[in-house]
Amino acid sequence: MPILISPLGQVSGVFADAPSVSRREPAFARGHSNARLLVSCFAIVSLVVVSALGAERITSIQEVLRDNDGNFVPDRLGETFTLSGVLSCDPINLGGFGPDSAEYATIVSLQDSTGGIVLFTRNTALFSSGFKRGDSVQARGKLSQHNGMEELMLVEIRRLGSGELPKPRDVLSADLLGERYSGQLVRVAGELVVPPDLLDKKRGLVLRDRSGEIPVIISDRFFGDAQFADRLLRGGKAEVVGIAGQFCKDPPFNSGYRLIPRDAQDFDFSPIPPYRFIMTSLAVSVLLIASVYLWLRRRSAELHARELTLLAENLKRSEEALRLSEERFRKAFEEGPIGIVLGSADFRILKANRALCQMLGYTEQELVGLRFVDITHPEDVDQTLQLGGKLFNEETSSYQLEKRYVTKGQRVIWAHLTASLIRGRDGKPLYALGIIEDISRRREAEQILETSERRFRALIEKSSDSISLINPKGTILYDAEPATFRNLGYAGVEVVGHSAFEFIHPDDIEMTKKLFDDLAHKPGSTITTHYRIRHKDGSWHWMEGTGTNLLNEPGVQAIVINARDVTERKRAEEKLHQSEELFSKAFLASPVAITIATLAEGRFIDVNESFLQLMGYSREEVIGRTALELA
Repeated sequence: MPILISPLGQVSGVFADAPSVSRREPAFARGHSNARLLVSCFAIVSLVVVSALGAERITSIQEVLRDNDGNFVPDRLGETFTLSGVLSCDPINLGGFGPDSAEYATIVSLQDSTGGIVLFTRNTALFSSGFKRGDSVQARGKLSQHNGMEELMLVEIRRLGSGELPKPRDVLSADLLGERYSGQLVRVAGELVVPPDLLDKKRGLVLRDRSGEIPVIISDRFFGDAQFADRLLRGGKAEVVGIAGQFCKDPPFNSGYRLIPRDAQDFDFSPIPPYRFIMTSLAVSVLLIASVYLWLRRRSAELHARELTLLAENLKRSEEALRLSEERFRKAFEEGPIGIVLGSADFRILKANRALCQMLGYTEQELVGLRFVDITHPEDVDQTLQLGGKLFNEETSSYQLEKRYVTKGQRVIWAHLTASLIRGRDGKPLYALGIIEDISRRREAEQILETSERRFRALIEKSSDSISLINPKGTILYDAEPATFRNLGYAGVEVVGHSAFEFIHPDDIEMTKKLFDDLAHKPGSTITTHYRIRHKDGSWHWMEGTGTNLLNEPGVQAIVINARDVTERKRAEEKLHQSEELFSKAFLASPVAITIATLAEGRFIDVNESFLQLMGYSREEVIGRTALELA
C-alpha cells in the first residue's frame, strides 16, 4: 500500500519533519556539490534520450497495484511502468540515506483517476526544476515494496503542465482500513482524540467517527503555527484531509493503516460551541415548546383520528388485495397445466389439483388422504421417504427428483418432481408443495435413443471393417477398437490422438494425403483407394479404405474412414498376375502352333507366332475370325 514513508521507516513526503528538510541543503553544499552536478547532468541526458525514443505506454495506477491473488503484494512487483497523473502534495527531501546517512532522497505522492502511489528517488536532481502540488506529470520507474508500501522507484519524471488537483474522497475511518483508497487523497469527518503527550512524542493522534478510528500522522512542522497547535491540542470535531497510507513491516501487510495530512490547512476544525448562548437559547426553546405543546396535542388528536380513518381504509384495501391474491393462487393451483400437490409431514396428500388427478387417473377425493408411497413405484419408495424426511427435518429447503408413479389403472409413468417446504409466519414447517410434470414421453424417447445407440455401437464394434473418425488435419478422433485390433493389432488408445499418416507406408503417403485433402474440401463426397498400413508387429498390410466427408453433419463433424484388410486378396491377385505372365510367355514362345478360340463359334481370341508363321497371316487378319472364314 503506498504511504509516504521513507525506506528507513521515517515519516516522509509532505509529512516529514521540518528539521529533516532544513538540513538537506547544507549537507549537499558541504560535501556533494560535484556529485550533485554529475547526477543533474545524467538526469538531463537521460531525459533527452528517453524523449527521443518516443512516448511510452501509460499504465493506470490501478493496473500497477493489481493484486488478483489477494496476498497484499502487487502481481507485477519489479516491473517498470510509465504513469501519468497529478502530484497531490509537494515533493519532500529526506535526509539519512547512504553509508554515512549524509545523502538525501525525494518523495512525493502521485494520483490519477484510478488510484494513488508514492514516487521515490535517491536522485534528488529529478525534482530540481521546481515540481509542486497540482503539477500534471508523467513518471517512469520500477515498482517496489517497502514495509507494505508500494513505491515507484523513479527513473524519469516530466512536467506536462498544471493539472487539476484531485478532490478528496469523503470516506469513513473504516474505509481506510483496507486497500480501496490506498495512496489517494481522502477526507474524514469525526472527532480528534488527542493524547496528553502529543507535543512530546508527536504521535498517538486518532480521528474517530461512527465506523471506528484511524491514526493521524503529523510531524514537528505542524506545531510551528502556535495557533494551529493550540487548536489541535483541544481536539474535538474536525474534518481532516490527507493521504490514505500504511506502515507495516511484516507480511501479509494488512495492518498499519493511517491518515497522513499534508499541512495544517488539511485540518478543518468545527468551532467550539458557545455554551452560554446555547443555554439561553435552550431556555427560550423550552418556553416556546411549552406554549406550542397544547396546540400540538389538539392537532395530534385531529391527525390521529384521520390516521385511524386511513388505517381502516388501508386494512380494507389490504383484505381485498389478499382475497385477490388468494384467488389468483387458487386458480393457478386448480387450473395449472402441470400437477401440484400439498403434502403433510406424515407424507399424506392434503390437496391435489386437476392436472395431477388427470395424470394419475384419480379424483381429488380419492387422492386426499392417500400416502405418497401409495402412488409411488415400489423401487422409488425408499428414496422418496428419505428426501421427504430431509425436507420436513429442515435439512434442505427443496429438492428435485425424477421418479415413477403408479396410476389408478396400475400404469407406470415417469414424472419430474420439485418439492419445496412451505413455512408459517413463525418459521415452522406447514406443508410441502410438490410440482409434478409428466415426462413419460421424454423418458421413452431417451430409452429409444439409448437402445439405438447400443445397437449402433454393437454394429460398429462387431464389424470386420476398421472404422475411424478423423479431423481435417488427419488426427484420429475415434477408432472402433475391436476391428482395428483384429486387423492391425492396435488398441484404441494407441491410435486415438495420433496422425493417421503415421501408420501409412512411406510410398503411399503422398497419394493418400492428396486424396484426403481433396476429400476434406468436398463435404458429402466419398472416395475409395488402396494403401498400405503398418501392423503393430511391423509388417505392412494392404487396406481398401473408403472415406466419407461428414464434417457438416452436426452429430459427426469428422471424416469417416471404413477400411478392410485386403492383404490376402492382393497376394492372390499378384500370384494370378504372375501365373498369367508365365502362361503368356509360354504361349507366345512355343514352337508349336497354338490358338485360343471361343467355344460357341470358334472365333480366334489369340494365336501365337508359330501359328502366324505357319498360316502366313498377320495377327490382325486372324483375331475375331473363324477357321472357315480364313479357308
